[in-house]
Amino acid sequence: MSRINGFTVGQPDPERYTPPEIAVAIRDALGTIDLDPATTEKVNKLFIRAKHIYTEETNGLNRDLPWKGKVFINPPGSNDNPRFFWERLMFEYQEGNISGGIFLAFDIEFLRQSQNWNYRPMVTWPFCLPSKRITFYREKNDLIQPHDVRHGASSATAGRHARCSASR
Repeated sequence: MSRINGFTVGQPDPERYTPPEIAVAIRDALGTIDLDPATTEKVNKLFIRAKHIYTEETNGLNRDLPWKGKVFINPPGSNDNPRFFWERLMFEYQEGNISGGIFLAFDIEFLRQSQNWNYRPMVTWPFCLPSKRITFYREKNDLIQPHDVRHGASSATAGRHARCSASR
């Protein structure tokens, strides 16, 4: 068991980093990424390039930490972490604290599961389904590199500044 952002996750390694081509598409869609509340310094520098980040140590789910502007989230782990990050994204959007966001779901199953969460389900927002499985990245031997397993992922957008690109 591992702990990330204060929550225990069932898999030994919950980290699945956003691949660079997806990070480019996210920046294209949002124009800029003001906040990534679930990343690392290294991944942000290499791929995401958000103006502000929260890490495992700073805990992006901490309600005392502000979310502002355009947000990108690739939530860590399994179990309830995706739900907690989706609910925080929806809360911040409803409160007017963020102008838009993109939530990268590691597994397409989150589209279905979100219908039972506490906020508006992912399927009621514009969402993208990649035409092929995504190769997420992991850290191995102190390097960020592609993982050898591809995953069926999806992304959901929130707000007027977020849009899906049909060409990706």
